[in-house]
Amino acid sequence: MNGNECYGSMELTESLFESYGKHFDLETHYTDRHKITATIANFYPDYSQHEISHAMDNVISTENINRIDWNNLLCKIAAFLPGRWYKTANNPGFANGVSGMFLLTDGTIMAQEYRGTRWKKLTPDATGNYINGSWSDIAPMHTARLYYASAVLRDGRLLICGGEYEGSGGAVESNKCEIYNPVSDTWTNITPPAGWSKIGDAACALLPDGRFLLGNLDDTRTAIFDPATDTFSAGPTKRDNSSEESWVLMPDNTVVTIHTDATRTTEK
Repeated sequence: MNGNECYGSMELTESLFESYGKHFDLETHYTDRHKITATIANFYPDYSQHEISHAMDNVISTENINRIDWNNLLCKIAAFLPGRWYKTANNPGFANGVSGMFLLTDGTIMAQEYRGTRWKKLTPDATGNYINGSWSDIAPMHTARLYYASAVLRDGRLLICGGEYEGSGGAVESNKCEIYNPVSDTWTNITPPAGWSKIGDAACALLPDGRFLLGNLDDTRTAIFDPATDTFSAGPTKRDNSSEESWVLMPDNTVVTIHTDATRTTEK
């Protein structure tokens, strides 16, 4: 899949164009739906014609389309198709397995060796296919850690803070932070929030303006990381500590969480 294709190959788009014209026209092609979905199914055997027909019917009934080019129609059909899991042709080769994985803004995927400092990068093949992608070594981070707060920032960098574990030892609730720059392939240590001796596997959320909100493991404090200055400042105070919470950014740009204590109350 590339920037010009939402779903399907150019060959499929050209086949539909040659058989039915430049656009899908609801009035003209409605009776040809069976033939059209059969054509699509021939290109994508992982999906049955029934699944593709059902997806196309959903597009027609919900999108209120009358005339649309084939590539955009394929994009909309893809949104209604069920997901699929596929085994990749290659793996990163870590003997102890993988812990954290992150999709970067350039389309590559970073994978951390379990409890280690080593990372590898998965790059899709020339057609944008991750299944046949290749793994390559990238710079190791400074601190081996497991279970931490993290986010891929708008500028493409990866921020990691804390770690319930460091290396192969017991729980330490680390307060160490570092940031990875994929352009220079370097890790840089970041000063943690002032006065925070623990971060561990703290709750976090990437805010709509690109800043990073971090919760304190032991108390009600929060901190905000500004990518423009690479520094933390004090954030708003919560009603309860953030231990074991998950934070979710909502459509109204607020962050909501459920307390993990016996109250099970919510806060935002």
